[in-house]
Amino acid sequence: METAFLNANEFIYNLPDEKIALYPLAVRSDSKLLVYKKGKITDRIFHEILDEFQRGDLLVFNNSKVIPARMFFDSGRSKPIEILMLKPAGNKNFTDALNDKSASKWECIVGNMRKWKTKILHKEIHTGECKFTLSVEIVDRNESFFILEFRWNNANQNFGDILDLNGLTPLPPYIRRNTTSRDKERYQTVYAKQTGSVAAPTAGLHFTNNLIRKIVNSGVNITELTLHVGAGTFKPILVDNVFNHKMHSEFVTISKTFLLALLNAENEVITIGTTSLRSLESVKLLGAKLNSGIPGLHVMQEDGLRKELIFANPFKSYENLLNYLEKNSIDEITFETSLMIYPGYNLNTCKALITNFHQPSSTLLLIIAAILGENWKTLYDYALKNDYRFLSYGDSSLIYIG
Repeated sequence: METAFLNANEFIYNLPDEKIALYPLAVRSDSKLLVYKKGKITDRIFHEILDEFQRGDLLVFNNSKVIPARMFFDSGRSKPIEILMLKPAGNKNFTDALNDKSASKWECIVGNMRKWKTKILHKEIHTGECKFTLSVEIVDRNESFFILEFRWNNANQNFGDILDLNGLTPLPPYIRRNTTSRDKERYQTVYAKQTGSVAAPTAGLHFTNNLIRKIVNSGVNITELTLHVGAGTFKPILVDNVFNHKMHSEFVTISKTFLLALLNAENEVITIGTTSLRSLESVKLLGAKLNSGIPGLHVMQEDGLRKELIFANPFKSYENLLNYLEKNSIDEITFETSLMIYPGYNLNTCKALITNFHQPSSTLLLIIAAILGENWKTLYDYALKNDYRFLSYGDSSLIYIG
């Protein structure tokens, strides 16, 4: 396949530091909402979003839950060693890894690595009247991450307990401040269920339980998938050609109930966040691959360039996957996706996207450009000039497709 070219410089804009929200608002749903529909911009408050929905619409939420994946160990020097857990090592799933007893291996990023002078680092953890030791050792490394083994001498605690006791909320690198106790609640959606993300699906941070109740009571339907957000979501595009950027890989879990909700949707499908949109498009491609007899449960980056996949009928794909589940007598499926959505990609799984305002040179901004074309610049310029708050703790937008 001949390599396509898309100039990465087209997705750079000036984002002043003062436009980046460092803290959330006191009330989640008090954030501003920019509505973009057929070239028209409307300013609203997020709790008014119900006015944009119609009876029978289907909202797609990502119910992944952020783990306290950030940990510090004393280096014996001025700066501590910082560890960010990315995912369990050896293709182990998050549930099993968080239930590990006495030892657990993880792929990690290590900050201040040059300060790590001893083979094993130790720290004491106190819980009530109990005191025990947590240790960590490097067992392998490559150019992208370290494999670390954590060990602890308390048989009553699993690794999930260890993180709850000692881990911190993994705030994004552009939120340059210390983590507070408030972040544990606020850098988490109110509907988070499935543990495994190291970054929040931030479009959902604006929803309150009360707002969700009002949405459901108005006749709007809700369905959920799980995409565990990895640290790769923050990786900027550093190459000249967007298509030479190596897309990060994440895992998506969908259920029979989810597929039936899509097939039986009475009105429009609206995705809550780029993770939900990317997952839904990945579901479309996976279903089309199964229909074509292509083996494996992995949507690869190059699949996003294959016209027979990106122009596939979503409903046919949902039916293919539903048949796959029934044939194999399973209720859900987990697959890997490295899909990159870009301008020119055929988005046909939803009518609108709810999302925050994203970093320059990010693959998330590419999704906005895929929806709006050059008009993404108009939208972002307007948001900057009208005091919208940007990035994870910032304000929201509702962007209609087409």
